[in-house]
Amino acid sequence: MKIGRNDPCPCGSGRKFKKCCGDGGVIGLMSEGADKPIVVFKKGFVINQLRRDAPRIAESFDRLCDNDLVVMDKYASRAFMLILTGMKHAEQNSHDVRATCGQLLLNALASWLAALDLLRDGFILQPGVLLRNMIETLIAVLCIFGDAKHWAAFQADKLKPEGEVGTASKVFPAFGQLYGFLSGTFTHVRKTYANLHPIMVYESRDYPPLDANINTLRITLWLCYVVAELVYHGVSKGFYWKALGGNAFEYVVSEKGLAMQIELLGADPAELAAETPKDNA
Repeated sequence: MKIGRNDPCPCGSGRKFKKCCGDGGVIGLMSEGADKPIVVFKKGFVINQLRRDAPRIAESFDRLCDNDLVVMDKYASRAFMLILTGMKHAEQNSHDVRATCGQLLLNALASWLAALDLLRDGFILQPGVLLRNMIETLIAVLCIFGDAKHWAAFQADKLKPEGEVGTASKVFPAFGQLYGFLSGTFTHVRKTYANLHPIMVYESRDYPPLDANINTLRITLWLCYVVAELVYHGVSKGFYWKALGGNAFEYVVSEKGLAMQIELLGADPAELAAETPKDNA
């Protein structure tokens, strides 16, 4: 199909083609028949998403999820402070394992923040990939903190956290449940990826994919905090662990720890993980 520069623009604007879609930005046209509307494809797929659409989507997310953001910010900030304080303490005492755990924990927290940012920009499937990476990083932390053989394997770059899910699940069953859910739904391509997931402005906080992603962000943040508190037990007043001597600890939830779970999770973490939809997209 050839359109003259002075012909009406096929997009239906009523303007001449040269003053509308024919301004140099058109890369192609698509028509399904003589009586069907013509679809005009223009440059800007990436730039429009980043500069035009993303800010509008982020504004809708901030408006609908303000309460969620306030609560998650509170505990993410606490986790960040605990990790940095613990790393400083470990470096001062030449404790290489705890110092390395701190670096891993900071990267886990960065993956969590990146997942939140993707969700804020309207991406539904992609946050789960990053959160699975976060869980895998936390598994690595538990392994090298709790066992000298794992530490040696990590130093030799031979530790495979994906094969140690069972080890982490002995600490918290939620690790195995979340790892399996995130792997099966997001990391490995399933029929979920064959569904259309438009990147669009959020209309309701009750939108199921949004709600499921927020719940997953909450529980992974809580897991990060609890693992950080284990690694840096004694650096600050803890809520979840009781030292038994040596490198042994018992998971004991204090009143403040329970209050934190209720505020951040709204339920027992194992129950929340079990109730996570099999397909949150």
